[in-house]
Amino acid sequence: MERILVVDDDSVNLLIARACLKDYYDVRTASNGRLALKFLQKNDCDLILLDIVMPDINGIEVFKKIREDQRLKDIPVVFLTSENDKETEGLCLESGAADFISKPFVPEILRLRVERIIDSESIKKNLQNRLKQKEDELENIKAKEK
Repeated sequence: MERILVVDDDSVNLLIARACLKDYYDVRTASNGRLALKFLQKNDCDLILLDIVMPDINGIEVFKKIREDQRLKDIPVVFLTSENDKETEGLCLESGAADFISKPFVPEILRLRVERIIDSESIKKNLQNRLKQKEDELENIKAKEK
């Protein structure tokens, strides 16, 4: 089962996100950016839902730290925020976020967007694995020819 980390300083948002995703995914939560980074040091996850406006370290800074970490850099991040102006959305998407969801979010829409991202990541990983296998096979053939 895929693991999703939801990071938000609003406990109601954490409860709603967990409730709408828990039947499909292993949902973990963090109430601030520091706790999220601490969790990610010791745990893997397949997707991060990340609030932008948080009191200790904002979501943009958490996102930057995730992208700087070799082990974490490929985890898709979806920003969840009440900052729903087009400039913020553009900034998030340009920075490499997988998606942007405005709060208050509609639980069913959140679940469908998460499902879409998880499915596309699974396809991407399968294709990368197949490509790696083919490259290895080609290397073996070349080595035998020598």
